[in-house]
Amino acid sequence: FSMAPAESTPEEGGAFMMYGGSLHGTYEELVPPNRIVQKWRFSSWEDGVFSKVVIAIEETEPGNTVVKLVQTGLPESDKYGNEDVYDTTEKGWKDNIFGKIRRVFGYGV
Repeated sequence: FSMAPAESTPEEGGAFMMYGGSLHGTYEELVPPNRIVQKWRFSSWEDGVFSKVVIAIEETEPGNTVVKLVQTGLPESDKYGNEDVYDTTEKGWKDNIFGKIRRVFGYGV
């Protein structure tokens, strides 16, 4: 749905990359089909800086699924001094991930 280069090795310790490498990290925990924990970063962040993403997936009733995402450890600024990391990251999740899922499947967010 992102229509951008992506790679993923969905196993604990496995790497993932999206948007041609501008977003990447590793899978820290996978509990199919309910939980994904990732060590996650943009390439514009200082080297070695990662946030933690926890995605919880629950089928509340047949045909209805709730996805909860919590991201912690965002840096205050990127390596270029831009202090909009939080806003940029939140907008990315809303527009480039959940918004596109909504457009593809016709519901959600």
